[in-house]
Amino acid sequence: MDTILKSPVRSLLLGLLLVVPLLAFALPGAAAPDLGSGAFWSFAVRWLHIGAGILLVGLLWYVNLVLLPIMPRLPEEVRPGVAKILGPAVVLWMRWAGLAVAATGLLLAGLEGYLAQALSLGAIEGFAVARHAAIGLGIWLAILMIANLWLFIWPEQRIAVGLAGGEPDRRVLAARRALAGTRINLVLSLPMLFLMVAARHLL
Repeated sequence: MDTILKSPVRSLLLGLLLVVPLLAFALPGAAAPDLGSGAFWSFAVRWLHIGAGILLVGLLWYVNLVLLPIMPRLPEEVRPGVAKILGPAVVLWMRWAGLAVAATGLLLAGLEGYLAQALSLGAIEGFAVARHAAIGLGIWLAILMIANLWLFIWPEQRIAVGLAGGEPDRRVLAARRALAGTRINLVLSLPMLFLMVAARHLL
């Protein structure tokens, strides 16, 4: 057990293995799930979507609420190492979690039959279904956040920590721009989450 818990990947795999007996024995009516049913696959994709979303938003909030605020309090000689090692690792996980969120979210909307309605913000049905407009706006906010992460924050961060060259002045500017991009995603995360949950539970 100690060997498993020393590795985050093995720990996650153990958690995944614990889901199997829950699915097979602990949940009422789940002893023999119909793997061919749309309901089962909607559930499975939703579960993956929520997991990827927790990872993405959790890291975003960690960066903005924990990591960046404590950086000025670290000894000056330590800060570059923290930024160069920890920053790219966090953004790496955020980037791929973002792609997983987008892929599973779009797949889920397709499985449940409202992908076109959501992407059009309900326009193709005359804005008659508020739920589709809300979930659609949530999807577009999430796509904007992921695009910001891949196309703006990540390139600027690479310059800021010296992984992509750049003069000292350019690196300072890149750090400011990466911070601004991260703050934009922090701002967008709350309305995005509100729309996703409201579309399911309020509309």
